[in-house]
Amino acid sequence: MAKRRKSKKKSTPPKGVPELRGYEVGQYIYALSFPNKVIVRGPITALFKTENDEFAELIDDIGSGYRFALLDDIIDKPTARHINSANSKVASKMRKHAREQEAKKEKARKK
Repeated sequence: MAKRRKSKKKSTPPKGVPELRGYEVGQYIYALSFPNKVIVRGPITALFKTENDEFAELIDDIGSGYRFALLDDIIDKPTARHINSANSKVASKMRKHAREQEAKKEKARKK
């Protein structure tokens, strides 16, 4: 039987604009998320400009997911307080994950 020809996928154009107010796609930033103002950090995946506001979409390293932040809420020079806050949230998630894994192992031993 002959091999089936693989169809080539068309590359999708990047969404948003490549640069906005000095920020570029791929740039690593600290910011306050929109609308709940929680600290997030990660690389910018897209930049958007609306009638009223300008947004950056980023992949959050802390909470693992896509987040939006206003360009006004981006922290250009994060202080030690911002960095420590983000690092403590990551450490807390790692401890929680370790506890969950330990509970799964304990449950498997009991069976």
